[in-house]
Amino acid sequence: MEVDNAFVGQRALSLATVFLTRHPEVRVVHDTTDSGLDLQVQITHKGMPTGRMFGVEVKARMNLQRVGKILPDGRARLSTQLRNLVQKTGDQFALLPFPYLFMVFAMDRDQAFFGWLRQPNSRSSKLVSPKVEYGCPWLDKTHMDIVDAVKGWYADRNGPR
Repeated sequence: MEVDNAFVGQRALSLATVFLTRHPEVRVVHDTTDSGLDLQVQITHKGMPTGRMFGVEVKARMNLQRVGKILPDGRARLSTQLRNLVQKTGDQFALLPFPYLFMVFAMDRDQAFFGWLRQPNSRSSKLVSPKVEYGCPWLDKTHMDIVDAVKGWYADRNGPR
């Protein structure tokens, strides 16, 4: 039985939501048709919106081999097709004024890899647009590290919250 691409895409969005909302201060918005983002992640404080956010681009492949080559350090060197697709999306959003990351799922394992398209820089209020080549494995505390990096970037720009 062949799986419908729309189903795979929806399942990847659902998995991304589960992974991201493991952080208690995260609220994920799916209806982003106006912005073109797959997901918008809002950071809250005591359940209230803070205006701090980041975007997420979500991609899925049916199996790990289609994601790319897994290196000894656990990173995935993304396949050429996937790398080009993610980089093209990153280029389209090169002027995005808030952090933006990508998540790639190997659906046969529910395994995620991520990387930044607009990376928050703790030493500067600027966002960096790194070249897309690798995806880092999503680990147990990755959601905490990502939110901490985004919160730190906003704090450097606007003061602590």
